Amino acid sequence: MVVGLFLCHCHAKELGSTTFLVSNGVDETVYSDEGLEHPCTSLVCGDGQECVLDDSGMAECACIKKCIPSSNDIPLCSTRNETFSSECSFLRERCLCVQGSSECEDKAHVSAHMDYYGKCQELPECEEAELEEFPIRMREWLYLVMEELDEREDLSEGAHRMLEEAKGQTSRRWVLPVIWKFCELDQTGDRFMNTDELRPITAPLKPVEHCTATFLENCDVDNNGRIDIVEWGSCLQLEDDEIEDRCDDLRN
Repeated sequence: MVVGLFLCHCHAKELGSTTFLVSNGVDETVYSDEGLEHPCTSLVCGDGQECVLDDSGMAECACIKKCIPSSNDIPLCSTRNETFSSECSFLRERCLCVQGSSECEDKAHVSAHMDYYGKCQELPECEEAELEEFPIRMREWLYLVMEELDEREDLSEGAHRMLEEAKGQTSRRWVLPVIWKFCELDQTGDRFMNTDELRPITAPLKPVEHCTATFLENCDVDNNGRIDIVEWGSCLQLEDDEIEDRCDDLRN
């Protein structure tokens, strides 16, 4: 099973007379007894982890034992400027280091984060003129992304209604898509975007939009390591009265 862009490692275990296929706590199981619930069904494991069964048959999270190579693997560059063969390899290594495992290759990986997809490269410096143009390209891109998702019927009902509303605001059609993207990235619902939540933007964009990191750093006005909806809206040049928390509308 592919989670994000990395392939979760799966393996089989025996529990009594029943064979389970364990896959990172996700219910990807094969039962010999369909009436028996898999121990991993209700366990959600973190990045770089998978659900395994201990000697007593209890479910627990452990670092992925082995990343299985796949044709879908994409190299990634970490914030330490190191290239990993896949997202799975990076997340497994960080998990091992966090847990103090002897398999950890470099203890410094404890504080490493995924920077962008692709092999590490020397990115050009972001010029002031490019940085000024970046929010214009970004907000228009967000509208087009939202429109394309809607055409594929991949938007939620709430997001579809928001897009229809945006289409009626011809001269500033990108305002609501900016709000939508904030709500979509705020996975915890705490009305902040942290480094991990920003990954869906930074990972694919940074190699082709070298101003991405500088732009997001500037968005974090109070320099607390996270971006709230006012910082996000202001950074993308929304007017004060256009910055509105619509996240509950999108989730209902």
